[in-house]
Amino acid sequence: MNVTINESSVSVPAEVATWGELLDWLETGYFKRGQCITKVAVDGEEDIDYRSASACDQELTTVGQIHIESSDFDLVLRFQRIHRRFDGAESQAEAPRQLRAGQLAREVHVLQYELKNQVEREAGILQQ
Repeated sequence: MNVTINESSVSVPAEVATWGELLDWLETGYFKRGQCITKVAVDGEEDIDYRSASACDQELTTVGQIHIESSDFDLVLRFQRIHRRFDGAESQAEAPRQLRAGQLAREVHVLQYELKNQVEREAGILQQ
């Protein structure tokens, strides 16, 4: 298993054995406060369902190359505001911008899904 985050190689602690444990370690021990995952690729293929129960249970020994991109959460929220402005554009001259906004919207949607799952997971940990 080879892990890169924002193009930098990362050494994962030996006790991290599953994909879910890797996500937990990244979000609670590796990332700085305010950072969030924005993209995940496994063996060169983007994975938008990387927080599913089946993915989180997967042993890291079965995974090859892992590439993760992260960003500042506030920056991600600013992108969402930009998306809303682009979606409001109505003229034909704005059509190329709307296309880019649609692509941005997809990325924001994925981030919202990730954050919702993270909040639910952390809420479960706090209730234990």
